[in-house]
Parts: sequence; structure tokens; C-alpha cells
Amino acid sequence: MDGVRAHLARDDEQHERDSPQQGLQRDHCVVAAVKVPPEGCDRGDGGKGHSGEEGVQREPMSSTGIGNRRQRDEQTREVTPSHGSLASRSGRTVLLCSSAVATLTWLGHSAFMLGSDRGKRIYVDPFLTGNPKTPEDEKVPDRVDVICVTHGHGDHVGDTVELSRRFPDAPIVCQVELKDWLGGQGANIGEMPGLNKGGSIELDGITYALTNAFHSSSTPDGTYAGEACGIVIKLEEELTVYFAGDTCVFGDMQLIRHLWGPDYAALPIGDHFTMGPREAAIAIDMLGNPRVIPCHWGTFPLLRGTPDQLQEEAESATIVRMEPGDTIELE
Repeated sequence: MDGVRAHLARDDEQHERDSPQQGLQRDHCVVAAVKVPPEGCDRGDGGKGHSGEEGVQREPMSSTGIGNRRQRDEQTREVTPSHGSLASRSGRTVLLCSSAVATLTWLGHSAFMLGSDRGKRIYVDPFLTGNPKTPEDEKVPDRVDVICVTHGHGDHVGDTVELSRRFPDAPIVCQVELKDWLGGQGANIGEMPGLNKGGSIELDGITYALTNAFHSSSTPDGTYAGEACGIVIKLEEELTVYFAGDTCVFGDMQLIRHLWGPDYAALPIGDHFTMGPREAAIAIDMLGNPRVIPCHWGTFPLLRGTPDQLQEEAESATIVRMEPGDTIELE
């Protein structure tokens, strides 16, 4: 019997050596909403985030706007303050699990980190260091796999050039004129030209497509940057997220519904520079009533639209209310 046990132990060790990615996948996923302990609690890091920031206490995010969660029997594990698994400042709501699932972290304004089914970290409109709503521990990512930019305005281009310098292997997905400009600023744009509206590209099993948007687009130095776009991202398991960028509502959102059938839509609701809650409610209907993450609101006083106003305008819609830094599981 001792010989059998020894043989089985050797087999287990060999399996771990032969399958290093299996262990990695277990570290990059999520299961149930938990509350990160406040600063100073026993969580294995002395109660400090990697930037030493103070925690912000808030109530856990309601899960009623996220839909019925798949039943799992995995146990919730400890959270570390890094997107090495899932990042969260103390007091922030996160979701945790032990099998690969897609996640979405709102970083304030229109900046998001989309975590794919297989662990890719996709940053969309990465306005981070200059963003007053981005949590301190999210301003300097420790890994970036893809960068997506909807248009050339500074509050969307944000840290794209710096991130590309730090992570030169991360492809940049954006319109062709904007990509050329980013290359002139020192971003690593590679040999592949940028996309244009209606175009798509597949990278590592994930599809990226540019859609229409109605908004202006120029770079921070005034250079022509093509036109504003939306971006559709279809992940490895075909879950689809539509990032509208900056736009008003427009009738061809119905085409986005028919072409892509988004499961989730990140829609601007702040008004003044983009559509407000009333127009966004019509957009939800045109898109086929996906689950909606409101964005581009509350960053500055001019952006006065709120998720509550959106819910009033679209009573039957599923509005996922998030605070900057919150992470949700996509399903």
C-alpha cells in the first residue's frame, strides 16, 4: 500500500509539472461577491494595499442587477490587492472563484479592465493616472495584454502610450489614424494597421470590432484622429461586451444588436458631451436590452447623469451599478 501511495504522489507531481497553466488558471478567476477586509485586518499582507492607500468602506454591490449567478460549490478564497488574481482596494466589492470566468472592472469614467475567460487583461480607454475617479491601486497596472481606444480625446487615450512602452507586446486596437498618431508618440504599434468602422480582428481567440459612434475625435495636440468609434469584444467563450465610447444614441445601434447581440453594454450616461440617461434608455432598447454598465458619469460636475436616472427612464432594464474599482463576474 505504501508503494501505491508513493506511485500516486509521483504521478500528481508529474501532472503539476506537465500542466503549469492549470495552476495559473486557478489563480485568475472569480466566484461570489465578497467584501475585502478593511485596512489593518488579518489578510496576509499586513492590511496594506500595494500602493499603501487607505481603504474606502462601502456597502457590497447589489447582485440583483447582474442576473442569476451560476451555482458553484467552490470555496471563496483570499483576495490579494493585485490583478494577479483580482484586484480590490479594502472595502471594495469583488467576485471570486476557482474556475476561469470573464470579469469586468470599472476604473472610473470610461476606463475598464476586461478580464477574458482565459485570463487576458484588456484595458479599454485607459484614462488612469489623470483620472480623479480611478483608485490609486489601479493607476499603474502590473500587466496589460491588449489596449483598446475608442477615440482620440485625452480622457480616453489616457495612459495608452505609457502602457504600450511598459508592455510593448500588448496590441493596440483602435482606428487607423489614431493608431498612427499613437505610434508617433512612442507607442509600440507594430506592423498591423489600425482598424476602421466595420472592421474586426481576432487576437488569441478574442474578436475586436469597431462600430459606429457619433462624437468628435482629435488627439490632445489637435491632430485628426479619424472618427469616434465603439468597440465590440467577443471573448473566447463568445460572451460579448459592447463599449459604446462617447456617443449619442443613434438608430444603427439596432445593427450592433443584429450583428453582435451584446450580452453587456458599457454606455455613457453623463450628458453634456455624450448622451444622458433618457437617450441611453432608448439605446438599451435598440441594443436588445443587454445588461448595462453606466459610465462617463460623475467624473466631473458637467457629467450630471446618474444610474438612478437611467433606471427611471428604463424601468425594465438591468442596470449594473458599480463604483470605480468594483469588479463583476460576466456570465
